[in-house]
Amino acid sequence: MLNKAKYYGYVIGSIVFLPFVFYFFVINCSRDVIGLFAGGDVVYFNWKSIPILVCMPMVVLLEILLISCLFTKNKKVHPKVMSSFNKLGVFISVVFFISVCSAPLINIFFAFSSYHACASGGVFSGIYYVRDKSRCFNLTRVVPWSMNHNEKTSIKSN
Repeated sequence: MLNKAKYYGYVIGSIVFLPFVFYFFVINCSRDVIGLFAGGDVVYFNWKSIPILVCMPMVVLLEILLISCLFTKNKKVHPKVMSSFNKLGVFISVVFFISVCSAPLINIFFAFSSYHACASGGVFSGIYYVRDKSRCFNLTRVVPWSMNHNEKTSIKSN
């Protein structure tokens, strides 16, 4: 009896918890990706957003898989559902690997465009790209790298 209650607790807890994870990641990561296409004066990009968004169909499929476990007699996944889960899982894994390898290339694209990168905390943090270097200080409170001393003092005084 305790194992059955534990099983239902895990399954129902996962069914309730996964939509919150899905909502949080989709809202936060889609802002970065949509900002790329908007092409404004300031663009924030975190390369980790693309692999996370690629994995979201797997979260939806996992949710369907967990819900299907509740409606079978032996509380196991139906073989047809499991085979589609395996096929889509392999596909998403391949696309995830490709996105992890290609997402940092977007930063290289920005390096050769009309945008200027603002100083950031490191390789794994997001970067602000601006068309005017003087806006970097307002966003990150770090003076841009390629400015001379007179430009730096005028930015700090504003």
